[in-house]
Amino acid sequence: MDIALAHLLRQGLESFYPRIRVQRVIRGKKQWVIRPMFPNYIFARFSLVDHYRPVRATRGVSRVVSFGGKPPAVPPEVIDQLKSEKGEGRIVQLKPEEFRRGEKIKVIEGPFAGFSAVFKSELKDRDRVIILLNLLKTAVRSEIPRDSITKE
Repeated sequence: MDIALAHLLRQGLESFYPRIRVQRVIRGKKQWVIRPMFPNYIFARFSLVDHYRPVRATRGVSRVVSFGGKPPAVPPEVIDQLKSEKGEGRIVQLKPEEFRRGEKIKVIEGPFAGFSAVFKSELKDRDRVIILLNLLKTAVRSEIPRDSITKE
């Protein structure tokens, strides 16, 4: 997609490829990764009469999305909203997972990695949480980093 974006921009076409920063569990650990907001889609503003064929022939572009043989127009306010949420050239960071009291979670890091638990509450700094671990048939209260848990 980066190749297509570079070639569209080089042609002087206003183009937009929104990306987001999200946490994913990779090999049992939460990591921040950058992903496309809309995989395999680039938004470009161009005249169908003047630029349709050159855009279709652009290196990295497989096709122009069309419905009934005609590319749809994305309302400018939709693009403006996406840009304002992320800022042009910057990456959106999605909010961390939200947990509800009593929800089953899994510990993915630290000395309790692999254990199932129940979410109890967030601490004021929101970087740490309180969970109830089931150890030897007893619920044990534990305070751990927020990024050490994920939904089960």
